[in-house]
Order: sequence, then C-alpha cells, then structure tokens
Amino acid sequence: MNRYYFNPYMRISGVVASVTGDVTGDLIPDIVYVTGYSESDVSIIQNMILGIRDGAIGVSVSIP
Repeated sequence: MNRYYFNPYMRISGVVASVTGDVTGDLIPDIVYVTGYSESDVSIIQNMILGIRDGAIGVSVSIP
C-alpha cells in the first residue's frame, strides 16, 4: 500500500538568487547567494539567508 500525502501549503525552498564575483579581495571569484522559501500560493520570499562561498578555499558562510 502506497501512501501519498499532498500538502497544498508546502514550502518551496532553495536558492533565490546568486551572483559570482570577487568579494574577499583575493582576485578569485566567490559566489554570493540568497536562500529562502516561498509558500506555494504567494511570491513573497521568507526566511532569507545570505551566503558567501569563498572561491579560494571553498568555505561557505551564512548570514541569517
């Protein structure tokens, strides 16, 4: 028996926007991105988090 549950209020989360550029000043491209979620019926992004991934060492930092 398969159980399938549909939630009409499901949150869709992921990367909202991203851009590549030198943020740290070492001339190596870094990635700056914003994550968050939106309810399925509205286009407002909630719980946004700013993330920066250092291109030289690959370490990510998140800022809530």
